[in-house]
Amino acid sequence: MREEAINSILGYFGSIHPGTVGWCAGTPYMKNNNRGVPFVCHPEKPTLDLLPWLAEGGIGSTQCPFDPDIIDRSLVFAKEEDPTFDFDDFCGECSFKDMGITCQKRMQFLIDKYSNAPLEAKNAVIKEDSGCEKKR
Repeated sequence: MREEAINSILGYFGSIHPGTVGWCAGTPYMKNNNRGVPFVCHPEKPTLDLLPWLAEGGIGSTQCPFDPDIIDRSLVFAKEEDPTFDFDDFCGECSFKDMGITCQKRMQFLIDKYSNAPLEAKNAVIKEDSGCEKKR
């Protein structure tokens, strides 16, 4: 029943527009043409799996190309914003001594209140909390 309804609508309105007339530009489906337009698409009307902008990594894809320079700059920025980003041995989100604050907040308190360096504050938090998960 549903298929009949869709076929009826398609028959009345024609075909669903595939996006652009030149949907195949730059793909293997683009064929040279000697009359009128410089190329034609074969097939003329694509199926969803043929549309290059819907295929991951295809033309117009939303996936950004891999750029190691952007990743390096992002890591530098992240470390400037959060000094604990560089610490592999710091849990940050666990509870500090069951005091209702996280280890991250305690570390930030030591940095703000006593001007401790991030590494010094991190080591103090781990040392102060006998139940620290990172000691195990």
